[in-house]
Amino acid sequence: FHLASVSKPFTAAAILMLEERGRLSVHDPLARFIPDYPNGKAITLHHLLAHYSGIPNVNNFPDYDEKSKFPQSLEQVIRMFRDKPAEFAPGARYSYSNSNYNLLAHIIEKVSGQSYGEFLARNIFQPLGMADTGHDGDPRVLLKNRAAGHMPAALNEVANAPYLDWSIKTGNGSLYSTVEDLYKWDRALYTERILKKATLELDLG
Repeated sequence: FHLASVSKPFTAAAILMLEERGRLSVHDPLARFIPDYPNGKAITLHHLLAHYSGIPNVNNFPDYDEKSKFPQSLEQVIRMFRDKPAEFAPGARYSYSNSNYNLLAHIIEKVSGQSYGEFLARNIFQPLGMADTGHDGDPRVLLKNRAAGHMPAALNEVANAPYLDWSIKTGNGSLYSTVEDLYKWDRALYTERILKKATLELDLG
C-alpha cells in the first residue's frame, strides 16, 4: 500500500540520522542548504519538521492536481511554492504543510549525495529487512503486489482513484510498504538500531 503521510516519519528519521552523523543540525537555517530561499535564514529545519515554518501547503494550490499527473523533480515541486507569500512568521504557530517535507527530502539528497529513495533504502529499509518498502518515484517501475487506489462513488459504491505520479509527493507521501514491514519499523523505534535513544526522546513539537 502507498503510505501517504505516514511517509513523513521516515523523512524525519533520515534528517535525525544525518544530525547524529554531524552532517547537519535541526537548528540549521534553511538558507544553509538553499541559499536563496525566501526568508531562509529565519526558517530552521526544526520549523520544517514540526510544521512551524509558515510555508504554504503545496497540495492546496489550484494547479497541484494537474501537475500531480506528471513526473516532478524536487526542484520543480519546490518552485511551485517557494515564492508564495508566507502564512506567518517562522515559529509563530503550527500549520500542517506538505511543502515542509518536500524541502526536507531535498536537504537529505543535498547533504547525503544520494537520492531520497536511495538514502532511505540504504539506511533504514535494508538494515531493518523491510524488503517490501520503498519510494515510488518512477512510474515505470512495476511494484509487485501493489494495491490499487479506490475512492467513494455515489452513495455506497467505489471507483478507481485518479492517476497520480507519486514523485510530486517525494518526502511527504511517496513511500509504499506492508503491515509486516511497518511492524519491523515500529519495533526498531524501541531500540537504537536506527536512532539513538537520546535522539528518539527529543521534543520536536
